[in-house]
Amino acid sequence: NLERKHKLTLANLPMGTTNDVANMYGYTKNYKKDLELLLHGVRKKVDVCFINDTPFVYVACLGDYIDMAYNTPRNLKKKYGKIAYILYGLRQLRNKIHRYNVKYKVNGKEHEGEYSFFFITNSSRVAGVDDIYYDVKMDDKMFEVALANPKTKADILRILVQVTMKDVKEVPGITYYQTDNFKIEFLNKRKTSWCIDGEEYPSTASKFNFTVRQEFKMLIPKTNEKKLFQNEE
Repeated sequence: NLERKHKLTLANLPMGTTNDVANMYGYTKNYKKDLELLLHGVRKKVDVCFINDTPFVYVACLGDYIDMAYNTPRNLKKKYGKIAYILYGLRQLRNKIHRYNVKYKVNGKEHEGEYSFFFITNSSRVAGVDDIYYDVKMDDKMFEVALANPKTKADILRILVQVTMKDVKEVPGITYYQTDNFKIEFLNKRKTSWCIDGEEYPSTASKFNFTVRQEFKMLIPKTNEKKLFQNEE
């Protein structure tokens, strides 16, 4: 659709295990009700994020354990649902936490630091956790950046617990930005791939540029329209 001169209006019906985007928009787990919500929904312009030239809908992330999104066996997900991700993640707890020295530029300023986890998102819900950000808008031509620097598994647990209790930008150990352009360079070799929208984004590059454009419209339920969008159609 991004390559079309005349863009199509898109819509989605949730049929997976976590369904972050669908839950954010206000869908339920009832297919008939979801179809009714969709057919009585509204068309809204939505932001599309890019990692270099590759688009993603709601999240690009990198760090240990994140590969569970695309490496958890499909048969486990079908049998156990969300628990399958936990089972896969538990097997990796014995692994050490990798930390990366990076240089990045955001909102016109250059920074350096050491981080273990990187999240670039355009969503209020990630990995099944609601309201990670309290003020996300789908049409403000901005996205959110969260860089986390836990040094131990206990730090990871502490951050995860606090993320479920408060806005990410208020959690100690997380560096937060809202921006429309984010450039990052890894100064040491990455041990994992980026994960975009739950799928692996294999790349040997050390530099990545994140941008956002408003490319097309989506038909969505009216449930969370006022919460997620700032502009009236």
